[in-house]
Amino acid sequence: MTIPTPPVAPRRPHSFTAHGITIDDPYAWLKDPGYPEVTDFDILGYLAAENGYFEAVMAPLKPMTDALYEEMKARIKEDDRSVPQKDGDWLYWTAFETGGQYRKWWRRLVAGGPDELILDEPALAAGKEYFRLGALSVSNDGRLLAYAIDDNGSERFE
Repeated sequence: MTIPTPPVAPRRPHSFTAHGITIDDPYAWLKDPGYPEVTDFDILGYLAAENGYFEAVMAPLKPMTDALYEEMKARIKEDDRSVPQKDGDWLYWTAFETGGQYRKWWRRLVAGGPDELILDEPALAAGKEYFRLGALSVSNDGRLLAYAIDDNGSERFE
């Protein structure tokens, strides 16, 4: 197999000054001003070339990477749950359901009572191409839950 030539990002003159220091950044053009929405055709073209190069170089390794993925996945307990953590009057834990990719967050009174689902990541992630839970916090009195999610890969949690 012939390995393709990797794409090389063109250098374009650009500099900026910060704290009295001038910095040259010939790759500044790769940051789309509309980020996280990338619309610049030059940037999109370069990223497509990078992705094509990666796919071509990695193609011969696909059987091995697929086998490694399946082996690692086989070692995961699919219906795993965390050890409950006590916080005030409550025990909190997370659990994965078989075949699930995201956790469900649960709690129960230390004194006993029914399990209470407080956050359902699979429901929040449904229909989204990308989903990541950032911070999660329960108020001191246990009545409120705050959380932040990134549902587009921008790492700008809302």
